[in-house]
Amino acid sequence: MGRADGQLKVRGYRIEVGEIEQRLRQHAEVWEAVVVGQGAVGRVERLVGYLVLAPGSELQVEELRRHLEQELPDYMVPSTWVKLERLPLTASGKVDRLALPEPDHLRSNLKERYVAPQTEAERIIDTIWQGVLQLDKIGINDNFFDLGGHSLLMLQVHHQLDEAFERDVSIIDMFQYPTISSLATFLSRNGNEDSFIDDNQDRAENRKESRKRQKEMRQEVRATMYQQQASSK
Repeated sequence: MGRADGQLKVRGYRIEVGEIEQRLRQHAEVWEAVVVGQGAVGRVERLVGYLVLAPGSELQVEELRRHLEQELPDYMVPSTWVKLERLPLTASGKVDRLALPEPDHLRSNLKERYVAPQTEAERIIDTIWQGVLQLDKIGINDNFFDLGGHSLLMLQVHHQLDEAFERDVSIIDMFQYPTISSLATFLSRNGNEDSFIDDNQDRAENRKESRKRQKEMRQEVRATMYQQQASSK
């Protein structure tokens, strides 16, 4: 029963959270660690790591990830982190997982100060990221992977970027430019951003006008066929 309680299924992989917790405790600055799954019932969307660090520790998320990735696959690395002064305990002295606090939209665990999107390209990317990552507030300097992103979510972003910008954005480019600011700069680098947005709007208007003309032509054809049928009677 203990083994079953510690098992989670993440992205199709069945994992033991105890293995992740043990690896976290091996870090010199981590005193206690608990890992839980977050998401809908029967579907774990992300792993959350709760940590009690050594006094005075300034351990960063990037270092924790590198520490875990030395021995664990990507899907076993928590995407969300919460630092606590102490873990909640039950009356019997065990960790009370139900009493663990909800993550505060990840912002408290990020190094970067929040900066809102400024340009149209940044706003488009920001909207896509919010939808895929299911977050309400993303700054242009936040790293996609620090926000809980992983390779499968990146594929979703990739598809939406291709549609929004109407150009081929490679997966390699997305790894090289993991923030909204850097990715927007890259996408706008080959031309003026205003003209890029105008071109997108023009193409959208052209598609809308084309669909309208096609609808009118279909209506005219149906009307003509109806008149011909009426005349033949």
